[in-house]
Amino acid sequence: PMEIVEIRCQTPGEVAAAMRELRIRGAPVLGQVAAYGLWQAAEAQRQAAEAQRQTAVGNLAPDAGAPGPAVPVPASSTAIPAAAEAFRSARPGVAPLRRAVARALAAWQAVGGDQAAPEVVADRLKAEADAIAMEALLGQARLGRTGAAALPRPRAVGGRVRILTIDETGALAGGTVGTALGVVTTAAAEGRALEVIVAETRPSLTGARLAAWELALAGVPYRVVADGAAAGLIAAGDVDIVLVGAEAVAADGAALAPAGTYPLALAAARAGVPFVVCTGSEAIDPDLAGAAELRPELRRLVAGSLAEPDSLSGPAADDTSLAAQPLHDITPPDLISAFVTDEGLLHPPYGQAFAGLAWPAR
Repeated sequence: PMEIVEIRCQTPGEVAAAMRELRIRGAPVLGQVAAYGLWQAAEAQRQAAEAQRQTAVGNLAPDAGAPGPAVPVPASSTAIPAAAEAFRSARPGVAPLRRAVARALAAWQAVGGDQAAPEVVADRLKAEADAIAMEALLGQARLGRTGAAALPRPRAVGGRVRILTIDETGALAGGTVGTALGVVTTAAAEGRALEVIVAETRPSLTGARLAAWELALAGVPYRVVADGAAAGLIAAGDVDIVLVGAEAVAADGAALAPAGTYPLALAAARAGVPFVVCTGSEAIDPDLAGAAELRPELRRLVAGSLAEPDSLSGPAADDTSLAAQPLHDITPPDLISAFVTDEGLLHPPYGQAFAGLAWPAR
């Protein structure tokens, strides 16, 4: 949090690497970035085709002299599907990313796919990416208002609502408002008295480094706690509600979320504290029946370190201190009190509640 660094991704390969290395994180923003990454691939094709046309025109001119070098044009039949596969493979467990890629590919096919003119493809994919980003903005605004209205009243007169959260689920992760943290900032903007308890969120401290930083910018009182202490705070009565995000949700309500979420759900159920998942409807995947079909990801880390997951090479790659770090855990639907979504507040049974959602193209 002591330094803000902008990473400029100029090719789909750089976008995929940023996703894989968790430089881009948060399910909603991953979907938006994937859509713009596919437009980026199409734009590269358009520019290459234009350069080839300019070279051909120059070669036909009377004073052109010797023909200029040929300008290679990426094969339109492979470049966009290859970028789509790279994005899906970078974060296979994230439902909004898969959905955004599917929407962009459907738009590509609708204008003719690899048979369409590069400029037509680029314009169509830019429009689709813009639509996905705008839907995220409007959807997260609705989600924020719905969640703010559902927050409990403070236990003490004149007191604050004490909210426990984990990971980064604000504007950085949402691209606009955010999900769980978007509920917090919306409620704060409406004048609600709040205090947020932020779990540090190991291994890369996204709660301490990112969520706490966003709360400070918003002027919301907060305190960072060790992940291992969070469940004890719930048991001690220091928490009124737990708000978390999710990277994918199965049709029965099982939620794939950052590692450390499941213990919070267990503690909340034991203490009778509401445990609420805040997520856009694009994260709910009706094709996944339940927890067994969700895809938790692992990252290889130096055991005991707090370093960002990164590629390891040389002698360190064979060191026995390397460990597989779970990036997610899965919370079963019976531990989830409600879902706050852009489609409203959803209660169990979740299979029935999700059936009424208007599903965008997948």
